[in-house]
Amino acid sequence: MPSFAAFFRQKTFAFLLVLFVSGFLIFWSGCRSKARYIPSSSSKPAAVPEKESSTLPYEVDGKIYRPMSFVKAGFVQTGIASWYGPKFHGKETSNKEVYDMDGVTAAHKTLPFQTLLRVENLQNGRKIKLRVNDRGPFVGDRILDLSRGAAKALGVIENGTARVKITVLENSGNASQASEAENNYAVQLAVFSDMKNAEQAGRKIKSGRVSPFDKNGRQYYRVLVGSFSDYEKAIESRNQIREQGYPEAFIVSGE
Repeated sequence: MPSFAAFFRQKTFAFLLVLFVSGFLIFWSGCRSKARYIPSSSSKPAAVPEKESSTLPYEVDGKIYRPMSFVKAGFVQTGIASWYGPKFHGKETSNKEVYDMDGVTAAHKTLPFQTLLRVENLQNGRKIKLRVNDRGPFVGDRILDLSRGAAKALGVIENGTARVKITVLENSGNASQASEAENNYAVQLAVFSDMKNAEQAGRKIKSGRVSPFDKNGRQYYRVLVGSFSDYEKAIESRNQIREQGYPEAFIVSGE
């Protein structure tokens, strides 16, 4: 019979061998899980940052908001203002800026982006000038969401909200913007750099069509569906298309 020491050595060796093999398998599977498959097919939609028009209607929690194309200096609105900070700091605003919570900006549901406002806190008389660069607030009957920097200047931080009066300081937006363009909508499925691939994608869905456009000197092709004068109808179509396997479909100005 083997001695106790020999038996112990055999058991120890077997244990270490199992431990080594298990560790290697875990490491190998971990490396595989980190690997990314990058398809070489040119049928993949082109990575073109298509931005929806800043004057297109939009939907939040089932309610539709219609941004103004133009607002005249002197426009006045009175209501409740709130503020937003750390949760959104460094993230993208609705007009594609990076939100700086210590800046002096605000979110409004419908005023054109870049609109300059004078905001007066009607509870303490403080006033500041700021710029609209985001959409919101979407809570109750609030009319303005202040950056933390603006809220500090107005003395709103402690209470969280305040009754304010906002006044547009100068004309903002495009007064000559054609109303027809803003009242004609389509649903965009995807964008391709190759026309044949776009046509192939367009044939897969009813009423799909290809619309070419130029961006930074390069030709691209987007696949559109429908033409709607009613934004609510465009929303219905978009939701149906998303259910058909196009979760990124969104509404754009039609042609």
